[in-house]
Amino acid sequence: MPARRCVAIAATLLAVLGACETDPSGPGAPQLVHLQIRPELQSAVAPTLLNLDQFHVTVRGASGDLLVDTTIGYDADTTTTLGWVLGLDAPSEPLAVRAEVMSLGRLMFQAESTFVVDVAAVGTSEIHTVSLAYAGPGLDVAQLEIQPADSVLTWDDTLRYRATATDTAGAEVTDFVIVWESSDPTVAPIDDEALLTAPTSGRDTVRVFARIPTGVTGSTPVRFLPPPASLIALRGDEDTAAVGQLIPLEVQALGSDGLGVEGVAISFQAPSGATVTDAVVITDTFGTAGTTGTLGTTAGAYPFEANVAGLAPTALRAVAVAGPGAALAFTVQPTTTTTASVISPAVDVTIHDAFGNIATGTSATIALSFSGSPSGADLLGTTSIAAVEGTASFADLRIEQPGFGYRLAADADGLTAAVSDPFDVTQNVEAVTVTPDAVTLDALGNTTQLTATATDGVGNPIPNQPFVWASLAPTIATVNANGLVTAAANGTAGIVASVNGTADTAQVTVAQAIDHVTVTPPT
Repeated sequence: MPARRCVAIAATLLAVLGACETDPSGPGAPQLVHLQIRPELQSAVAPTLLNLDQFHVTVRGASGDLLVDTTIGYDADTTTTLGWVLGLDAPSEPLAVRAEVMSLGRLMFQAESTFVVDVAAVGTSEIHTVSLAYAGPGLDVAQLEIQPADSVLTWDDTLRYRATATDTAGAEVTDFVIVWESSDPTVAPIDDEALLTAPTSGRDTVRVFARIPTGVTGSTPVRFLPPPASLIALRGDEDTAAVGQLIPLEVQALGSDGLGVEGVAISFQAPSGATVTDAVVITDTFGTAGTTGTLGTTAGAYPFEANVAGLAPTALRAVAVAGPGAALAFTVQPTTTTTASVISPAVDVTIHDAFGNIATGTSATIALSFSGSPSGADLLGTTSIAAVEGTASFADLRIEQPGFGYRLAADADGLTAAVSDPFDVTQNVEAVTVTPDAVTLDALGNTTQLTATATDGVGNPIPNQPFVWASLAPTIATVNANGLVTAAANGTAGIVASVNGTADTAQVTVAQAIDHVTVTPPT
């Protein structure tokens, strides 16, 4: 049989054609046929995205001899048709066509097809389509997973995605070809390196797709939000709770459009003495983020703060008030006083909560009594008072029995009792009484004993007082340091006993009585 060979002739758009001539050394004339093929890639992604660069075709006759072996540059943007005029030995012959599309020397698509060509078809426009299936890396990929999933991206920000491929057994596949796509590249394009760029405005949602040529696809949504423009307090600012208790703290991040911004990291800070449950909280779909603060044990203001990068702190000033009453305490202690006086300043008893704060909301009735049982003593004045804003003030207490180491006890229903510091009740000399208060001496040189007694303001005697005795008329009567009066001349003398500026006077009259008369000289 004569040997066959082909010479290239023109075809549609991009064409490589071969004209076959009969080798003169063979017998007979060749039967010329026209073979045209057009490759069609079976790909779930646009071929233009796969960096395809070469197209290789071989054609073999019925006897297996190689008729065509051609490699040309491949341009996915251009329709490629290849054609050859072949010299055959018969009016028709089946031709085996093998086609391959390459990328950087790596097989990506391939097909093997058989076409029967007729001599009568020479010069016709019939084009045989060769459907090339994907044959590149990643044929065993069964699932694609995109990370990060369900993202929220701030305006004008970027996010780089990654894809993990697994086979039907769940084993990871590391060699595969992937194409990244955005459902709306006019809003948020994604490049070949999986870098997505957010828009500069709008609250749109797009879907990011990762796809391999076999059609296995992974996708995830991404939403675009403005950066937070303000942070407002929703709960916790000027809210009140008892000391040591939890208080809710909540803020909302708003964009420049006045709507909540999701996915913003809010840091909560507690003041001294207080704590927060969560230091960082991510805002929800409404732009809100919340945690709980634990107030300190001291009543007063607790300035919590919420912070977001780029904005001034938002104050959450919570107020801790005293808890329920738990115990009594003497906040103004009783002081040493005298039997004739009220205890001054007024004795104050305060109701405290479990942490020692004044329980201003408690109005329990507080009763005072002696701690112990001092002999003969009574606690006088108002001894039972309802607390006002947690405090009862006892302003008219008095004790008329002198003594040392008195203590008061404070009691109220349901509260722990309190005992005061010790104090004394002393006596001041309020009166001096001289007895007898009037004496008559009927002879010069006669004496009488006067007695002085000191008493306090309630009439209690005060023993062992250093009285000072004096005569107001010492030429008539004298008195010694012990109150012994001696008549000196006829008349009346006031005899004074004094101590600490308080005195009493007894009247002593000297009136000589005639005891006998003696006449001299005797008659």
